[in-house]
Amino acid sequence: MAVEYGKWQKIERKELTPPIPFGVEKIEILNLDEGSKNDGTETFGNYGMIYGKSYKLRVSNFAHSMPPKNKNDIKWQVSYLGKGNVLTLMHIQKTGSEIIFNCDNLDYCGQTISFYAYVRESGKEQNNKAKLEIFCHNRFRWFDKKVFERELLDRKKSPKKLDQHNTSLCGTAAIIYQLAVNKNVLFYNSYLEFFRTGKVKINNFLLSPNKELFDMKPDVNFDYPYFDKDSEGNPISPPDLMSSADWIILAGTRSSDNLSYTGKRGEDLDAINWPSYMKKASVNLYGASTFNDKTSIITGFDYLEKMREIDLLYKNGWNIVLLIDSDMLSHEVSFFGCLTQYHWIVYKGGFSYDKTHFYLSYWCWHEEYKNMKIRRRVFNTNFYGYVMYK
Repeated sequence: MAVEYGKWQKIERKELTPPIPFGVEKIEILNLDEGSKNDGTETFGNYGMIYGKSYKLRVSNFAHSMPPKNKNDIKWQVSYLGKGNVLTLMHIQKTGSEIIFNCDNLDYCGQTISFYAYVRESGKEQNNKAKLEIFCHNRFRWFDKKVFERELLDRKKSPKKLDQHNTSLCGTAAIIYQLAVNKNVLFYNSYLEFFRTGKVKINNFLLSPNKELFDMKPDVNFDYPYFDKDSEGNPISPPDLMSSADWIILAGTRSSDNLSYTGKRGEDLDAINWPSYMKKASVNLYGASTFNDKTSIITGFDYLEKMREIDLLYKNGWNIVLLIDSDMLSHEVSFFGCLTQYHWIVYKGGFSYDKTHFYLSYWCWHEEYKNMKIRRRVFNTNFYGYVMYK
C-alpha cells in the first residue's frame, strides 16, 4: 500500500523480466510418445521420449525474431541425473536451429531431461539459455510407476504376495520368493531399477528381456495374463489381471533367460522352468554357492524317508523347492504326469506324518500354507523330487 493525496491506494507491483537481447528464446521437440502418467491412476496421456528412438529438436522462436547469421552458432546442451544422482551436463555436438537427438542412454529413463539452446557468436554469448524439460519414459512405459513401486514394496515387506497368476512361472516365482525373503533389499532395489531401465544385473544374472515386453499395455492387450473365470468356473467381470509388479518381475526374469518368452497369456511351454533353469536361477540370480538337483522323471514310491531327509536339510539351512504334479494341490491321485502340470513349491518345514497323511508347510501362488494335510497316496503319486541350494 502507498499514500497518495492523503488516501490509501493499492499499487500493483509487476515483476519485470528483462528481454533476451539476442539469441534463442524458445525451443520445442517433435514426435513425442505416449506412456503412463505414473500418478497411481493407471492411465495414459503422458508424452515423452522412449529409449532407442530419435527426436527432432528445433528453435521455435528467436529474440526479436532475429536468428543469427550463421546457424552453426546455435549450440545445444542436455542435462540429466546420471549414476549416483549426479547432475550431468553434456554438450551436443550437433549445431543449428534444428537437430536430431538420439535417446540412447539408459540413464535418461524415468527422469526429466533438460535441453538448452543458445547462441554463441564470435566475441559474445547469449546470457541466458532457452530451456525445455522433457520426460523420458521408464522402459515399461505403459505401467504406472507409482503402482509398481507400491506393489514391489508390498512384496519386499511380505514376499508371500508374489504371484505367478495365470502363467507357468512357478519355478521363477519360487527362486525370487526366496530372494525376497532372504535378500529383500537386493530384491527391491534391483527390480525398481529394472522397471526404470529394463536392464540390471542381480548377482551374476543379467536381466535383459525380449523387447516385446516393453510394449505390453496391460489394460488393453488381450495377451496380458488374466483370469476370466474363478476356481468354480464362474465368469469374472472385469477379468482379474496379473499385477504389474508380478508380471514385470517374473516375466521379465524368465524372458531374460529365454528370449522366446514374451510374457503373453498361453505361452506355457516357453515359460516352463526346467531343473537346468532352476540351477541357473539359483546360482546366478539368487547367488547360491551350492546347488543339487534331486528331481526324478518317475513317481509312485513311498516318500516317507525322503521327506524326513528333506525336512532335515531344511532345518540345516538349505532352500528346498519341491517338484510336484499340481494334482497334489487338489488332493487327486495321479500316476501320469503332464508337462504343463508340473509345479514348483517352496518347502517351509514342519513335516510330520501318521498312517494315512503327510503334514507339511509350503509356499506357492501368493500363499504360505501351514501344516497342510495331504493323503500319503496323493503325495506319493504326485511327487517328482526337489532341488536344494544355499
